[in-house]
Amino acid sequence: MGGIWCKGMWLALLAVCVLFLYQGMSHLNKVRDQLAQVREANTRLDMSNRALYRRVSRLRGDREALSRAVRLETGYIRPDEVVYFVGPTPAPKPAK
Repeated sequence: MGGIWCKGMWLALLAVCVLFLYQGMSHLNKVRDQLAQVREANTRLDMSNRALYRRVSRLRGDREALSRAVRLETGYIRPDEVVYFVGPTPAPKPAK
């Protein structure tokens, strides 16, 4: 009778171990997937940072590049330039 009880305990212990092993492997797979996603995001961010670093270096070292960037991003027009609007006429601004 003691042998059956002992075998039953071993079987129960084995079942518990298998259950914990399954849960652990499931968690490990989720963590591996998260790690892959984080590494992919880091790669994208690293490429973006490198591009921004190159742009900043270019803007700091090349006055013409800086002038182009200011003109494109802010719409700055130099005093000696003439601007032609092609296409729909911009709406006039109300007088103050």
